[in-house]
Amino acid sequence: MASNRLPDNNDKLFSLADDMIDGLEKHGDEAGVKQFTETVLTPKLATARATQSTYDDAQIAETEATSARNVANSNTKGFIADGKNVLGKAFGNKPSRDWEALGDPAGSIVMSDSIVARLAVLAGMRKFFDQESRQSDQHRGHHLHRRAGGHVAQSIERCARRGGRARAGQRAARCRRG
Repeated sequence: MASNRLPDNNDKLFSLADDMIDGLEKHGDEAGVKQFTETVLTPKLATARATQSTYDDAQIAETEATSARNVANSNTKGFIADGKNVLGKAFGNKPSRDWEALGDPAGSIVMSDSIVARLAVLAGMRKFFDQESRQSDQHRGHHLHRRAGGHVAQSIERCARRGGRARAGQRAARCRRG
């Protein structure tokens, strides 16, 4: 038994639709086609093409947003590691109340896998460095904050607040600009 299977590829499907519209234009009246004429199918095909284009753009935007999120995540980890190296001299390398005050969970100073937990540590470090920089320019972490902390932390927090996938391409571009 023969079948008229439609192609899986939308470009091929759209090409077939173009051929159908051409055929309807040339032979629709003599074939007696009354419902799905060229004037009915042409706008439907235009809508399908526009929708496919929007979908393709969203796929690209999602890829760009994922890339921007991964870069921001990597920058966050690097900044936290740098901050912990500086603060380790003052707080020690074991869990303590000082580390907990920065946002680390009780009993651990290990880098969290959770983005939310890392953002809490970032916020704690930012608060600590801001307070220390107001009190004394001699604090060991002050120069780290001045050089990288403020910009990186603000940029990462801003990107994280914009999470989600809707309008991801626009957000990715803004997050890359910092």
